[in-house]
Amino acid sequence: MREFNYTRNDVDYYLEARHKIKRQLNIYLRDKLSSIDDNKTSNNTFTNANENNLVNKLSDYDFEKDSYALKCIEKFEEQLVDVRDRKILKFKYTYNLTIDEVAEEVCYHTRTVERRIQSFKDKLYNIMNDKDLRERA
Repeated sequence: MREFNYTRNDVDYYLEARHKIKRQLNIYLRDKLSSIDDNKTSNNTFTNANENNLVNKLSDYDFEKDSYALKCIEKFEEQLVDVRDRKILKFKYTYNLTIDEVAEEVCYHTRTVERRIQSFKDKLYNIMNDKDLRERA
């Protein structure tokens, strides 16, 4: 496995754009594995030309780095035991709610939600840069 160095800004990026990245990786993998010409890509449900051009620029290194980051996020979500923590993560990064809206949904004070989100980012940063996990992945 290659050596990836993630920054704290990368953690924010991967949390916020996780679903878009998943879609890009699926398109990249499909295009990489298919030996048929580009007609297959244009006939599928992903007909956005700009999106396909963006995905074609992905390299194998970017694919590995992004897929590893998504695996780390999934591992982190599985480790969350508290239902409120799962909801905070879901509301903030899946539904793109503001801190105030998330706090209202989970019945916490806004500062508590901000601290929880910051601790999630710190833990995820440690998981993504942990060399032992990289060797197992």
